[in-house]
Amino acid sequence: MQWAKRDIPEIDGWLDIRLGQMETILAEREWLVGDRLTLADLVIADVLRVNLVRAYGHRPASEA
Repeated sequence: MQWAKRDIPEIDGWLDIRLGQMETILAEREWLVGDRLTLADLVIADVLRVNLVRAYGHRPASEA
């Protein structure tokens, strides 16, 4: 994936791990932290609006 006009392979691996962890959590429950909407959910919702992040793999729980 290209970030800031150049490839940074270390980010790809890191991003894949983090998005995978989030996908696992959201596949089992509605919110990232606890049983209600928190700032964590709002921040991640904003991050997931970035086309470059959304295009990185198929993650149906994160898209719900």
